[in-house]
Amino acid sequence: MALSDDRGHLACGTDLGALVEQVTRGTPPADPEHQQDCAHCARALERIRSVWHDVRGFAEQPVAVPGDLLRQVMSRVRSHGAQVSLPGETLGSTTVSEAIVGRIARRAAVEIDGVAFASALAVNADDGAVTVRVRMIITYGPSIDALADAVRTRISTAVMALTGVTVVAVDVFVDDLSREP
Repeated sequence: MALSDDRGHLACGTDLGALVEQVTRGTPPADPEHQQDCAHCARALERIRSVWHDVRGFAEQPVAVPGDLLRQVMSRVRSHGAQVSLPGETLGSTTVSEAIVGRIARRAAVEIDGVAFASALAVNADDGAVTVRVRMIITYGPSIDALADAVRTRISTAVMALTGVTVVAVDVFVDDLSREP
């Protein structure tokens, strides 16, 4: 049984967030008389205190940091800075980062009706071509297959138009539905 409704209020009308703040910050209750007599507030406070106790216990435990953490982080940062060579140059070469191709892909995806949010990652393939992985939150209603096809087409077209780079594949991951209609 859920403690609160979809707006974060208990059955008695008390804001669950206010109770969480009361426990985590140690602030006094907004309505002490209500809280003293309310079974809903009592149950919620008991669960919040139990979870907060666990959180504080974890926070007090020492964290072992790997000695080569900086090297690991920098290795990943550097690997995301890969470049894509643009085709057709005659008097020199032009390259753009995979991050730029990913940004173009993200913007193209969110232009499609039904896409509430998108993030994209471009990975350099051979000969100036890329594979794009796009993760999306979509609105409820449109066919997911049709939406994914529209996103693939829009991304391929936008990347080609702006960079001349061929998109060999667009892998679409639908992670969630937007709460907005």
